[in-house]
Amino acid sequence: MKGFGRLTLVGVQLVVLAGLIALTLSGCAGAPPPLVQTRIQVDRVSLPAGLLSCEGSPALGDWSQQSAVADYIVRLHEAWADCSQDVAAIAHIETSAPPVPVAAK
Repeated sequence: MKGFGRLTLVGVQLVVLAGLIALTLSGCAGAPPPLVQTRIQVDRVSLPAGLLSCEGSPALGDWSQQSAVADYIVRLHEAWADCSQDVAAIAHIETSAPPVPVAAK
């Protein structure tokens, strides 16, 4: 029985030592990191009103002369060019806009 009592004393010492080590190591963890608040702000790009509409198709005229047909074709091309420039300007605004931030998880 003497050996059994000594074994119990050593066991108690090991348990106390393990508890002290665990307590000491938990102090090394330090305080939890501070909470970071993330604020997301989305700015909407407003397009100029002139970019949101295209010139209408030219009116059909008297096509009895080739000059009238040529004039119609020129006005039709100008209407296309106006709309094409608007679309290019919108594409430029879209591609040059800063990226929208994404919230960190």
